[in-house]
Amino acid sequence: MIRKAVFAAAMLVVFCFAAAPVLSADNAAAPAFAGCDSMPMTKDRYSNIWTKPGFDIKQFGTIVIERPGVSGLKPSDRVNYDEFATMFHSNITDRIKTAGFYREVTWNRPAAAVRTLVLRSEFTEMTPGSTAARWTVGFGAGRGAVTARSALLADGKDVVMCWQSRHMDASSATGRILLERGMAVLADRLFFYFDRYYRAGQ
Repeated sequence: MIRKAVFAAAMLVVFCFAAAPVLSADNAAAPAFAGCDSMPMTKDRYSNIWTKPGFDIKQFGTIVIERPGVSGLKPSDRVNYDEFATMFHSNITDRIKTAGFYREVTWNRPAAAVRTLVLRSEFTEMTPGSTAARWTVGFGAGRGAVTARSALLADGKDVVMCWQSRHMDASSATGRILLERGMAVLADRLFFYFDRYYRAGQ
């Protein structure tokens, strides 16, 4: 009996330590997006954007590009959200690395590191639509959509850029192609605004 109690207590400690990074990541993500929700976003054809006036992102040598969150999406047996979030993450990471803005582009440095920018993203929609409807009905039927939002934080805490965009598609042959295209399109749009902010400060 005592042995079982000791084992149970040990397992509880292990669980708490294992869960701590996940819980802290979720808690850390909330303030960034809550802050963005209160910002006066500017709309254009494809995206909503806000940037902090006068902030110089060129003063940072490192950027951490966190893996996008998918925990807010409704569970689905049709879509592996993690797989497509990884595609988006790879796309935006490669774009920023290639641009050469920063001495170091990584994804595993602590968000609280000093003189480090953190790019945090999450998906709020990832729907493949209906392939059958796209083929048989047309006229926009069966369309799918992906929506992502991102926050850029200085030193892992001060929000300096907010971005949100939605891509709808009614022409892809399959749901997978639709989502793959969505990941590439949204990453391109995010990079466009990041590039503009870096070069022009707006």
